[in-house]
Amino acid sequence: MTTVIRNSCHGLVAALAFWAGAAWGQVTYDFAGHPYGSEAIAPHTASMVTSGWVVVNASGLPPNAVVDLMTRATDWSLNDGITTFTSSNSSLYRAEGTTDASSVLTVEGVG
Repeated sequence: MTTVIRNSCHGLVAALAFWAGAAWGQVTYDFAGHPYGSEAIAPHTASMVTSGWVVVNASGLPPNAVVDLMTRATDWSLNDGITTFTSSNSSLYRAEGTTDASSVLTVEGVG
């Protein structure tokens, strides 16, 4: 992954929307990061963002917990404005979330 992806993923937060295949416990989270701004390294520009989606196995999560999603992420696609990184051509180095009292997952960051 590029330096831009590594730097921008620190600010990558909050699932904006999700839809699920509940029967299998798989949940897809769509997201968009913040613009790269002054951290942009050519050929990336300040207005580019990391965006994409990640599929997470959300079954059996504990309530009120911080969850390491590295082993639960089953598929993903991240685009840095130029290159698309997927589960077939790259690895995640960070994926975490939190659960509420009902064990509902919110993805906090993926990169």
